Amino acid sequence: MFNPFREKSKVNSVSSIKDDDESRSMHREETWNSDRKLSKAIKDDLEGKQGCVCSYCGNDYSKTSFGQIDHFLPKSLFPQFTYTPENLVLSCQICNSQFKRSNNFCTIPAAKVKQKYPDASYFSIVHPILDDPECHFELEDNSLVMKLLTPKAVESNKIFHLNMESILYRRARVILDREFELSENGKALVEFILSTPRG
Repeated sequence: MFNPFREKSKVNSVSSIKDDDESRSMHREETWNSDRKLSKAIKDDLEGKQGCVCSYCGNDYSKTSFGQIDHFLPKSLFPQFTYTPENLVLSCQICNSQFKRSNNFCTIPAAKVKQKYPDASYFSIVHPILDDPECHFELEDNSLVMKLLTPKAVESNKIFHLNMESILYRRARVILDREFELSENGKALVEFILSTPRG
């Protein structure tokens, strides 16, 4: 049997759902735009501090890919540090997306880390902000090869392949582009690397 009150109530609820969907959609768009503006502001700030240098491989990402904001501690495991300055670094797309991904290098279980950001001793790889990279790496004499000085450097190299041919090539480009002073052997090595066909 037809009930006009029931039918009217259905129409109102459908209309209400449609309004709610539009409202949610507008809210999502506003949130997305707001998040995008915040991400751009963070990236601009980090580029002001770091230049276009990847926090992991040390190469200029503007020549090879685009820079990405990386959360050193994955925000999926450590949401409390999503906007903590020590947790935000710029990295090249290769290091962030191919090598690091969302791996966790904190030696403390995520459940035990509350509000205080862990100090450098709690990370298994070199932390780009809390550690001094020069204490962990140095360039071998007349070479583009990274010498690994500490266990953290060895672990970092396992993740980021710092002496891989393509990374050495990018490092050679940075050295030439930034006009670092090199010995004659160093210049010859850079020229050799850049002239060698990559396969």
